[in-house]
Amino acid sequence: MEYLHLNITNNEFIEKLKKSIELNSPLSFSRFGDGEIYFINNNVPDIIIKNYLQSTYKYTDIEMAKKDVLNIINTAISETDIIGIMDKNNEISKRIPYSEKTWSIKTDYVNGLRAGRELIVADHMITRGKILGDINNFKNIIQGNSVAIISPFVKLLKENDIQKLLDVEVNFIETSMGMNLNDRPDMFLKFDKIKEPITIYGCSLMGKDFAVELKKRGKIALDFGSTLDGWSGQITRPWFGKNELQSHCLIQKK
Repeated sequence: MEYLHLNITNNEFIEKLKKSIELNSPLSFSRFGDGEIYFINNNVPDIIIKNYLQSTYKYTDIEMAKKDVLNIINTAISETDIIGIMDKNNEISKRIPYSEKTWSIKTDYVNGLRAGRELIVADHMITRGKILGDINNFKNIIQGNSVAIISPFVKLLKENDIQKLLDVEVNFIETSMGMNLNDRPDMFLKFDKIKEPITIYGCSLMGKDFAVELKKRGKIALDFGSTLDGWSGQITRPWFGKNELQSHCLIQKK
């Protein structure tokens, strides 16, 4: 059984991103972790059903919920320029019980959705690496271009002076923690008004295809995931802690 493997290095990804920014050429990067892969493999744990599908997204019909989320995931897989999956050789993989079944996607599944479109696969941890995850380095990557940030943690991001740290104009677009299928059309209307060339976001399962939607609107769109948690001062991953592997993602005022 064949699974996706990386076919682009982190350095190649960064060079591709920098070139897109220089040319103002639209680009989409969508990340897929164990949460999305549970839906693809139809083995969604009870904790996700209870904490997300029922509590957060307010579904009573769980099978319909799984179908709705999978449709969003499939759109992202089908249309995004770069797919992000866990690199089995990165430092995080070495500390967790890594398996392809949990952290990768079957090649046939992806090829069936992409219908011959070019397949570029990068490490989904690149947005939590030092080049993109460290805000000082990300500032250099964006080359003075304004940025839109889509997150449920806008208040915390503002309190952490993200605009000042990036030293560019930042358009903050807030989503609710409980964003569900019914909220998405209003969010897409907000996308229509984004003027910034670069958009980064962390919007969980219901926003997994946002990079695709934003690229359609001419944006360079990057799924930053929980990196934005760290920028908002939250240690939502053990790797964000002091002296940990991704402590560079954490911004906390002294």
